[in-house]
Amino acid sequence: MNKALFVCQYVYICIVQTTNDETHASLVCMCLDVIGAYVSWIDVALIANDRFVEVLLRFLAMPLLRESACDCVHEIICKGMDPAAKTTLIESFVSVLENAGLLKIADVCSRF
Repeated sequence: MNKALFVCQYVYICIVQTTNDETHASLVCMCLDVIGAYVSWIDVALIANDRFVEVLLRFLAMPLLRESACDCVHEIICKGMDPAAKTTLIESFVSVLENAGLLKIADVCSRF
């Protein structure tokens, strides 16, 4: 098994199994920090997928996890990629955030 795939699967299991218990919020934050730190070295498809994005969206709504989730999303978006692939990635994140009610483009655009 690919080592990056193994690490991503392990981190996913850790964060999913511990999110219902607020006493483990620091562990979840550390897992998100690990993903954010290594996303530039691994295939973005291991992280920017339905399974991880669903969890990240849930974390964005949780005050104890919000900052680490935002940092992780930021690192995913900042990953060095082909411009066309990056544009597609950003568009998909915007769409997911809009559909989840976490981002309202009209509100953002009205500020400029």
